[in-house]
Amino acid sequence: MAGENDHRTMNSLQFVASLLNLQSRAVHSAEAAGQLTIAANRVSAVARVHRTFAAEPNAERLPVLAYLRRLCGELSDILETAVEIDGLEASIPTEQILALGLITNELVANAKKHGSGPIKVIFRTGGPGEYELCVLDEGPGLPESFAPDRHARGSLGMKLVALLVSQLQGRLSVGTNPAGRGACFKVTFPGG
Repeated sequence: MAGENDHRTMNSLQFVASLLNLQSRAVHSAEAAGQLTIAANRVSAVARVHRTFAAEPNAERLPVLAYLRRLCGELSDILETAVEIDGLEASIPTEQILALGLITNELVANAKKHGSGPIKVIFRTGGPGEYELCVLDEGPGLPESFAPDRHARGSLGMKLVALLVSQLQGRLSVGTNPAGRGACFKVTFPGG
């Protein structure tokens, strides 16, 4: 029954995303069209999570790296940019998958918008009993004044990321891509 509900939810969300995409083509304002496209991508991200749940209706835990590979493959096609996935496969509670998928969607979209070069998503263990999700780009990096909590007040995407990180009982940190150029957004959260 839960799998059937997830399948119906996924179909409904995909329909809403399609409507938003159609509406984005009908408006005359480039800014409004862009906002509708962003909204459609967010709805699609939720639909992708429900597709995962529909495929594994009774699973209490899911393989996160396999899920991130599928998600980022789709994001790569949508954003028309390379999104590389690396890391450690881990089985995490299904209730964490939705938050991780939406966080990844927002951070990858931001990396495309504000960065350059290929985007890299890494999932790995952090400290004892913790996981890390990192999204890195090779763009100009973050302004020195950038602080996630301050930017969350003005940016819907960063507000969403902050809310989802809170749901995971995690923390968000930002810095320079360790490869040398670009930004690094890291979400650290306890493993379930």
